Amino acid sequence: MSEAIDWKSRYRDFLHESEAKEHHLRAHAQALRRLLLRLCELSAGRDPLLDTQLDGIAAAARENAGIAALDALADVLADYALQPEHEPGRWNESIAAMDQLLRSLSPADSGSPLAEDLLRSLPGVATDNAFAQVVLGTLDIVREQSERLTHDHMETSSLLEQVTGKLDDVASFLAGASDERRTSLDDAETLNVRVLAEVQDLSDQVREASDISPLKSLIGARVETISAQVRDFREREEQRLTEYNSRNDAMRQRVIDLERQAHKLRQDLEEERQRARLDPLTGLANRASFDERFSEAMERHKRFGTPVSLLLWDIDRFKNINDTCGHRAGDRVLREVARCFTSRLRTTDFVARIGGEEFVALLVGTPADQALRVAEDLRSGVSGLKLHFRGTPVPVTASCGITEFIVGDSTTSAFDRADAALYRAKDGGRNLCVAAA
Repeated sequence: MSEAIDWKSRYRDFLHESEAKEHHLRAHAQALRRLLLRLCELSAGRDPLLDTQLDGIAAAARENAGIAALDALADVLADYALQPEHEPGRWNESIAAMDQLLRSLSPADSGSPLAEDLLRSLPGVATDNAFAQVVLGTLDIVREQSERLTHDHMETSSLLEQVTGKLDDVASFLAGASDERRTSLDDAETLNVRVLAEVQDLSDQVREASDISPLKSLIGARVETISAQVRDFREREEQRLTEYNSRNDAMRQRVIDLERQAHKLRQDLEEERQRARLDPLTGLANRASFDERFSEAMERHKRFGTPVSLLLWDIDRFKNINDTCGHRAGDRVLREVARCFTSRLRTTDFVARIGGEEFVALLVGTPADQALRVAEDLRSGVSGLKLHFRGTPVPVTASCGITEFIVGDSTTSAFDRADAALYRAKDGGRNLCVAAA
């Protein structure tokens, strides 16, 4: 009897314990369902296809769907997450594409401050709204370039119209001069015919006359007539010559003005070409100029085997300088680093600013071991810059990736090696020079 009572007591305790556990599990499941609903709400609006899946999950959670239904929804969501367009990194690819676009626009815009600001802001872009702001800023740059090109086109067209007008004047002058010359020749020929005719007539009369005394007065009258015709011809020629000289002087001045304007146009075009190839902030060559020189150096290496080393630089923690001290301090840092590079490199070396805080140097005739020593000298020079902004010291260091052109190289492969070496320098603590393996 006592054993039966003990069994009943144990069963009763087990039942109470099971009910308590069931109540706890139900409460836990309800909390998880509420959390799932909240996650669905927070994730909504990112993608229409994802929203459809989230709506199904939320509905299942509200209806207390069973485990099988939730597992099925989880499998569908897993399949959705594995689709290529939803792979991790697609946002990074968008940022990289926008970075490339802005860098291509910056040289054409002569180092637009807006492009520089957008490039600096790209690493911090983490939302659709922030990325949209970058896109709108890029649109402003394109619009500004288009307006400037239209303005330049209008100025060039106006100048060409002026040049065409002056050339038309020159053509008219030459045509007029030709007509004047032809008229002068015709008048001279007419006068010559008249004089010859008069002389011939007098000669005939002299031969036919037995006494020339009566002819003296006739000859004198004829000679006077001829002299008058000659004087009249000379006066017309002198007047014609005076007018011709006056027009010639005017045309000479027009030609001088035209040459002066053409010279100024050549100067303006050359200055514009130079501005398009130089970074306006540092005075170094820009990305377009570097790309051209890079290709030339690669071709020379392939043809003659000339050793060429590429040094890719990045100023360490440059964003912190801008955020802490402002863009004016950042601009000064860029100028001082550029001055340090140009003062320590040979005149035969090529250095350029290719965007933001990135610089590059091409050392023709320099193998990798020597290039590493040059890079260390430049790195030391940068770290030794004594810069202050509003009384506050601004420490500056730079990291460098180095590579030497090799057989079968291309500009892309060489640049990628230098870039990989630069990343190793950054990962190694910065303020380092690392040669590509």
